[in-house]
Amino acid sequence: MVASKNDKPGGAFHEKKDKNNKTHNIGGGQKLKMNKALKHKKPISRGLKKK
Repeated sequence: MVASKNDKPGGAFHEKKDKNNKTHNIGGGQKLKMNKALKHKKPISRGLKKK
């Protein structure tokens, strides 16, 4: 299927809201570091268990 100039986006297409627009790109190395940190972070502790 070939798209022409007159084709418009479908009904489900909508513009992104301002709060969701991405204004920057994160480099691949930096993104790997962030993902690794998220994957290996310590779990949130809820304190000591009572006996």
